[in-house]
Amino acid sequence: MANITANLPRPEVTPRGRLVVSHKRTSSTGATITDPAHVNLADEMRELFQNSRAVPAQDDPVRDVGD
Repeated sequence: MANITANLPRPEVTPRGRLVVSHKRTSSTGATITDPAHVNLADEMRELFQNSRAVPAQDDPVRDVGD
């Protein structure tokens, strides 16, 4: 369970007592707040996903589907 506090100066999220989200409130409407570190991590993860290939492990059973 997470505690969500949305007071005037800052919204905060604290699951199990650990602060995971806190930022200065913006007064504009329709704004999206993005942590630059999250953008960088998403870029890295996207590149890994796009450049990866599924390769069976040596001990995975393989069957010829043509039989």
